[in-house]
Amino acid sequence: MDLAKQGNSSPPVGGAGLGTRGVAALALSGVSCAALVVAILAHTAPAAALAVVDPLGGLLGRLVSVAVPLVAVALIAWPPFLPGIRLWIARMRDRMSVDQGPMLTAQDRLRHLETAPDHVTVGLAQLRLGQTARAIPHFGRALALDPSHVAARFHLGRALLQVGAVDEARLALADVVRMDPAHAFGRARLEFAEACERTGDDVAADQALADHEREYGPQRRSDLARGRIALRRGDRDTARAFLERAIASPQPGTRRLTPDEAFDRARARVLRWRCGGKA
Repeated sequence: MDLAKQGNSSPPVGGAGLGTRGVAALALSGVSCAALVVAILAHTAPAAALAVVDPLGGLLGRLVSVAVPLVAVALIAWPPFLPGIRLWIARMRDRMSVDQGPMLTAQDRLRHLETAPDHVTVGLAQLRLGQTARAIPHFGRALALDPSHVAARFHLGRALLQVGAVDEARLALADVVRMDPAHAFGRARLEFAEACERTGDDVAADQALADHEREYGPQRRSDLARGRIALRRGDRDTARAFLERAIASPQPGTRRLTPDEAFDRARARVLRWRCGGKA
């Protein structure tokens, strides 16, 4: 696997029918044709063009005045919308708070002597800055220098997941779980389960999540994933049980939900609605 090129890879897009892009292309073509007709009329018959444009402008204005408030209300009422905004803000704040000093120091040392820890330092900073494609080669080089470096393998798996290289991510994360199942307080199992689910192996994903729960207790992320898996196999009762646990309110006196937890809880509410429960 060429890790230096991996960051530019993307999963194939397929499917029958026009799809969203096809429909958008047809709509754009229609609008372009209509604009062309109006432009021709404006040059050849200005009165006719005005007779066409005026009613359409009034109709469009009325549609916008009704549609915009409805869309705004629908978005706000949709459970993941506000938690999604909070999560996006938290991630932007995290990117802006990255201390780049250690990264710059490590980069300077790498010009003279390559070490796995320095490559991991640079890769981690780039990962936090959202520069995932640039981080991947550093993790790969760290593993070339020290194949036993568990953190480098873990963060490589995370980065590969982010760029959609799920098969390679699954291999890297499987090695992490094998080498150190408790790595990152069990987060390696959660990332491995996500990779399994995204490669279509729901059985392995569910097993990894069950193993994680036995060690660390239930978490909203794992409950959401297990509910999603149960729903796909048609077991609505099991799915509902996991989703109910994922959307449970925090106990009084406990910490506030993190942005990630709040977003997972909101997505679980949507899936519970699909199971016949109350969103």
